[in-house]
Amino acid sequence: MRPFETKTNPENDSDNHLTTVKLADVKEGELLSMTISGEPILITKVNNRIKAFSAVCPHAAGDLAKGSYYKGRIDCPDHGYRFEVLTGRPLWPEDEVCRLRFFKILEENGVVKILLS
Repeated sequence: MRPFETKTNPENDSDNHLTTVKLADVKEGELLSMTISGEPILITKVNNRIKAFSAVCPHAAGDLAKGSYYKGRIDCPDHGYRFEVLTGRPLWPEDEVCRLRFFKILEENGVVKILLS
């Protein structure tokens, strides 16, 4: 995982999309970790689709940025919960109902922007 800087006052457009990283910085199979306006966020590319999601595990608030990421799946380091990053659904335990929290993405002029709300 490659950490990026904390952005406390990121640039935003008229629709409140916040600028995160250059599109070229988002690589297939790699996680980018950042904090924007106090929100820990992970950004990656899965099957050529940009995904941005909360770095807080929906199960028990573990830090997913410290977990392992492989082939579009992320494991929480605290309790071993595994999530599919493309859909957010849990892979383990299979009967779990919590899901990853995604942020809306906008790709514009070679930049990835997200909507936090």
